[in-house]
Amino acid sequence: MAECKTQRDEGVKMKKLEYSVHSYSSYSTTYVPENIKVDKSMDQSSRWSSDSNFPPQVNKSLAYTFSIRLEHPLLTQLFNVLVHEGDYEQVEQLMTNAINNDYLAWYISQQDYRPTWTPVDTPGPRPGMRGGHQMTLDPQTETIYLLGGWDGTQDLSDFWSYSIRDARWTLICPNVEYVVSDGP
Repeated sequence: MAECKTQRDEGVKMKKLEYSVHSYSSYSTTYVPENIKVDKSMDQSSRWSSDSNFPPQVNKSLAYTFSIRLEHPLLTQLFNVLVHEGDYEQVEQLMTNAINNDYLAWYISQQDYRPTWTPVDTPGPRPGMRGGHQMTLDPQTETIYLLGGWDGTQDLSDFWSYSIRDARWTLICPNVEYVVSDGP
């Protein structure tokens, strides 16, 4: 797994942000906007409840009364670490643990879109590594166009096309700066 630096590695100090309620649309007498700042899940006037809950807090009451677990302990821990403690490094550790233990595998398997990256070996010349380039796709011809960029030492102004069908790069123009055109 790739190493990534956290804000703590960089010496950044974390602190819980204070906030206030700036505005709101409407509220009831038992649910005032400031209640969002109160974390009392069993209290009907806290952020967990409103006048529209009937019967109020059924799920939480059942869980409390009968010791029924309504969510995975990892979710509870994740909520506490993220919301109450603001410990983003521990959140990263919890998510890494969830991924490594396949807790998210079923959810991910149910998603329609599952991208996969596969190295493409293309014959012949091809563009070098770069950043800051422009790319576009012509879906009708299944062609990707690549223009310019920066290779780390110089600006590039080459123009390439890539045929998805043939898996082949073609250099259209080595330097578009020298192309003369009558049009825009």
